[in-house]
Amino acid sequence: MGRLESLFWNVVGSAVAQVILPPAGAAGVGVVIGASVPDWVLGVVAALVAVAIFAAMSRASARSRDQKFADALTEIYDDGVHRILNLPIADLNSWRVTESGWQERVTKLMEAHGCTRQEMSFVSVLHEVTFGSFDDNPVRNKEKSMFSMRLYRVKKVIDTYSRRPIFTTTLTRSEK
Repeated sequence: MGRLESLFWNVVGSAVAQVILPPAGAAGVGVVIGASVPDWVLGVVAALVAVAIFAAMSRASARSRDQKFADALTEIYDDGVHRILNLPIADLNSWRVTESGWQERVTKLMEAHGCTRQEMSFVSVLHEVTFGSFDDNPVRNKEKSMFSMRLYRVKKVIDTYSRRPIFTTTLTRSEK
């Protein structure tokens, strides 16, 4: 439960307790029947209910926007796997141009969504890469290994914004 929701329920609970429950130390226990609720309590409760409804709608809207972003990023991810990682490199310079275009698409989408500088750096800046077995040529293998790490990091961003750890539930070689 969020802080706003917690505050809302604390205030509502307190207001209800003041109206319905007898004061501390009063003889007997029970509900005060027929007690009228002061107008100020109704006003506060109505305002808090409105705030809670607005907050819930805002969260739902943000979730929907985040899910659309995760969906769009997943399409780019899929494209990277099928058109870049899984295809043999015939011409390294041409491959690098294609890979650079893919990175640019990811960056533009992340910027448009308002991702933080840290999130964008997480995807684009690589400092430790475990080389895979993508190609017999060491240079091409290095390039594909670096791209594979970017794909993995894009999956983590997708999981964060979709709020479902679909892609990153298993450990990769570099995390074991």
